[in-house]
Amino acid sequence: MRSLDTDGWWRDWETHGGISDEWVTAYTACALACGGDSLARDNAERAFDLLCSRRPSKECWAYNDHSPPDADSTIWVCRLARALNRSAEVAPALWFLKRSLQPEGGLGTYASDEDIRRLMRFPRNVSYRGWLSPHACVTAAAASLPEFGRMQGVRAYLRREQQPDGHWEGYWWPDPEYTTALAVEALRDHGTAEDSAAIEAAVRWVRSRPIRPSAFALACRIRILRLDDPRTCVELTAALAELQNSDGSWPSSARIRIPPTDFVNPASIWNWDYNRKDIYGIRLDHARIFTTATVLNALQLLP
Repeated sequence: MRSLDTDGWWRDWETHGGISDEWVTAYTACALACGGDSLARDNAERAFDLLCSRRPSKECWAYNDHSPPDADSTIWVCRLARALNRSAEVAPALWFLKRSLQPEGGLGTYASDEDIRRLMRFPRNVSYRGWLSPHACVTAAAASLPEFGRMQGVRAYLRREQQPDGHWEGYWWPDPEYTTALAVEALRDHGTAEDSAAIEAAVRWVRSRPIRPSAFALACRIRILRLDDPRTCVELTAALAELQNSDGSWPSSARIRIPPTDFVNPASIWNWDYNRKDIYGIRLDHARIFTTATVLNALQLLP
């Protein structure tokens, strides 16, 4: 909580669109709200009030204050509201999210290209079909909300998007552990018997995947395995303890990628650049907040 800025926001990720505050604050506060610490929950409550004071729920939330609303940021505010038992205060935001729901059953990050095109100042002939298409990472995050997780079409979309080896590929995320963890959690919470095979396949996949010294990936592994392989989770927790910094944080290891607006399948791109802040760029959470929040969330979920 020492990483909280003086004006009440958590800020992380440096891209061409600036540094994120709304999305990162919602995600971080959600991790705090899900634990049992009263001080952490108080901070989560204040973060939620701050988010609601900046943008009414009918306008929804975004990467930061000068970005147009997007589904992923709005989902995390809704998830935060649910964790705080304040879902009624963001009820209008659910209509925004439902407008992002595609016929295939998945949610796109943006429901329309109008606002984001105006911000990026791209010519009218530039396609945004990639950013408007349904994304497994966004859909999996939304599916933890009962309003979406109970939809048969949403769960069917997630099952179709699961790769043959058992993982889910995120649109904005080069680390498949993150999207896979979100999908597994949603299917566990709201799935039926027909979703069990997808969860089992994801567990097999993560067990077969080599362990990398990434705190973000290790935390996501715990979220996938916590109900199926507690012994491995103990080992992963020990690995996280070794990586922890002296200030309590974990080293930056959460990565986002920024595909060109017309690319539907970013996995086909090979020339990613860690120095770019715009399209074709891969960015680390430079402030370590997103990684640390993800680790905290994973550890809180363990028995």
